[in-house]
Amino acid sequence: MSSKEVFQTPKAKAMYPFVTKPSTKFDPEGKYKITLVLDPKGNEEHRQFLRRLKQHLDDGAIQLSKKLENMPWKKHLRAEDKSDTGLYEVTFKSSFPPRIFDAAGNKINGDLNVGNDSVVRVAYSWVPYEGFKGGVALYFQAIQIIELVEYAGGEAADYGFEQEEGWNVEARFNELSGQEGKPSEENWEPGEQSPIPEDEIPF
Repeated sequence: MSSKEVFQTPKAKAMYPFVTKPSTKFDPEGKYKITLVLDPKGNEEHRQFLRRLKQHLDDGAIQLSKKLENMPWKKHLRAEDKSDTGLYEVTFKSSFPPRIFDAAGNKINGDLNVGNDSVVRVAYSWVPYEGFKGGVALYFQAIQIIELVEYAGGEAADYGFEQEEGWNVEARFNELSGQEGKPSEENWEPGEQSPIPEDEIPF
């Protein structure tokens, strides 16, 4: 089967999505990418999808006339102790921005903060590769957002911080500028710690 054919995933929860802005953590040129978390024991569509990925690997081995050893998935481990959850992760990447659609199939243009646990479907293509013992690369073509969970950055409570008496960035800003509101790059005084733009906060 041609690796240029476009396939679709079943609905699944997203993890570490970089849909409208590329990640530069491991590639300075940036990659658009998304990881889906799959439950093959509790969801038959997920199980069949993992079987399809194995078929891609087998088809790629035939195309390249060699055994491909890297499975296109990995186990999803618990963050606290690295124990097995029984779930699997599959990651899709591309150097180009994916097309974005809502649940009704309407195309979405512009910035959209797709966060962890959004329920999505991914359209992808695959290509076999020979290096590093061989495998298949899954290319991120498009995404359909079924349930959107927007990423808005971490709040203090997410890190266990409680409200305390003391230094207050808004009060300090008002003291410096005589204006109400939150600090910005335009009116922040030299010598103060510059606020980090939201789109530069690591996801």
